[in-house]
Amino acid sequence: MMFVGHQKAIASLLIGFGLFNLVEGLIDHQILGIHHVKPGPNQLAWDLGFLALGAIAVAIGSVMIQQNKQQSIVNSHWELGIGNWELGIGLFPIPHSLLCEAEYV
Repeated sequence: MMFVGHQKAIASLLIGFGLFNLVEGLIDHQILGIHHVKPGPNQLAWDLGFLALGAIAVAIGSVMIQQNKQQSIVNSHWELGIGNWELGIGLFPIPHSLLCEAEYV
């Protein structure tokens, strides 16, 4: 399923984006105070909004990864079931004489 691969890629990008925002926001904005999202009045609100955006991106990406895993499990169980069905036919072959009875009459 092609969409599942795209969903996994988008989810990974969201998680990476969110983790970057969280780490950079905590270290550069809060701990070291190197810079802020928008310096001046309300800079703490802007910095916290930046952290919240990162946390939301990580959460959305994580949910998408979980959905992808569940879809993969469903697909693998379905494929395994078909494989077992085909294997079962191979384990109990129908004798050729039963299939081609008209040849022996």
